[in-house]
Amino acid sequence: MRKIIVLLLFGFLGVALSAQDIITKKDGTTLDVKVLTATPDGVKYRIMSEHNGPVYFISSEDFTKIQYKKNLRPNMKYKELRRIYRTKDYVHYENAAYQPGIMGIASFLVPGLGACLADEWARGLPCFVGTSLLVGAAYDTYINGAPNYARCAMAGGVALWIWSIVDAVNISKVKNMYIHD
Repeated sequence: MRKIIVLLLFGFLGVALSAQDIITKKDGTTLDVKVLTATPDGVKYRIMSEHNGPVYFISSEDFTKIQYKKNLRPNMKYKELRRIYRTKDYVHYENAAYQPGIMGIASFLVPGLGACLADEWARGLPCFVGTSLLVGAAYDTYINGAPNYARCAMAGGVALWIWSIVDAVNISKVKNMYIHD
């Protein structure tokens, strides 16, 4: 039993030591690091040779590229990414991870579904719930004899539905630009 535990321990240690990312600084030097967090302001990392060493921070202006092990990237949310990327700068990428047209169609069929498919559940679910509540309120007020309130609620539901379509397309464009970089 002890041999199995030691063998598993060495296996996990080998995986942990081989998992390294490379940060390329503006002066051309490279750092073998383990990226802990990446934000628009900069990156927190730990140097691989200092396994339990201090956590360092490098500003976004001080590096040109981060190459992640196995091309994995930290999952940054759309709220952070939209400060870096503009949808006007989007060009179509072949085999893009998020297809803007499909995300828009998904949100047309079910409000907020496109945002959910782009891993933005905190944006997609409120669109779905809000649209459902507004359309339900419009139906209820129309049945109970208040057509003016029904028109207002329906206009709000349609506006939120259209916004969810546009938002899903924008999310997919920004996330594709982030993945492509």
